[in-house]
Amino acid sequence: MTRARAVDRIFPGGSTVWGIAFGSVRWSLFLSFALLLASGAGRTLAGDNDFAAPALTVTSHVNGQTVNTLTIVLQGTATDAGRGDHGISLVSVRGNVAGATATGDATVNWSQTITLTPGQNTLYISAYDNSTSQNEARLTLTINFQAVDRIAPNLVVTSHANGAVVNTQTIVIAGTASDAGSGNNGISEVDLNGTIPGTATTGTGTVNWSKEVTLHQGPNILYIHAYDASDVKNERLVILTISFQATDSLAPTVEITSHTDGQTVFTSTVEVSGTATDAGRGNNGIDAVYLRGKLPNSNVA
Repeated sequence: MTRARAVDRIFPGGSTVWGIAFGSVRWSLFLSFALLLASGAGRTLAGDNDFAAPALTVTSHVNGQTVNTLTIVLQGTATDAGRGDHGISLVSVRGNVAGATATGDATVNWSQTITLTPGQNTLYISAYDNSTSQNEARLTLTINFQAVDRIAPNLVVTSHANGAVVNTQTIVIAGTASDAGSGNNGISEVDLNGTIPGTATTGTGTVNWSKEVTLHQGPNILYIHAYDASDVKNERLVILTISFQATDSLAPTVEITSHTDGQTVFTSTVEVSGTATDAGRGNNGIDAVYLRGKLPNSNVA
């Protein structure tokens, strides 16, 4: 006959667990494991039993808020107080927030600088506690960015008209740029085949700009950009077509006097000679004569 007896044990924390111990080994093991779970060691085996997400708040902005600055500082708090008291392991919004940790039931004040894009920006903010489960609290925040200055600056080309025809290969394109009356934020830069140096100005000021441009024969399409100095860098684009038609469009005359086409020679080396002239072909002289490379002293005015 199996005997049973009452047991009464006190475990850490002052709790008392009692039950009936039987001679059966299987029952003894089951009861021992149940008692182990009730003890501190049992809690270690079962985990910390914290399945509650921490508390996460945003204090600097509200959902759906409209702002007029490109960059904002998002701020808030995170705590695990009353939620398991395991502290905060990290807060993230577009990357981990530096220094956003806390221990126990403490509260961390966090902040992150965010660069917005025009229109609606959806931000995902997460906080994780420091429990074994790494419980997560998550907030979704919508911030609308509407720039105060949404007007492109003024850009004028003063040196050439669109569709102009020139007969020099190198020209200087010049003009002005200003943000006066278009936001009054000044000019950050003017671009024409790259940024033109010294084209920045402030407020309502006007900048005079110029750029030397080398053309090719026929139409040349030039893209000129001016950007204001606002947060969003409003852009004005002017497209200019300049056609280059050289005054002298006639090739010079070249003549070989030493040999004829198809001639047969009996030496491995020959000296080829002749004449070249631009007379009556524009009268601009000869820049060079080439025969298997540039010939020395082959230029004439």
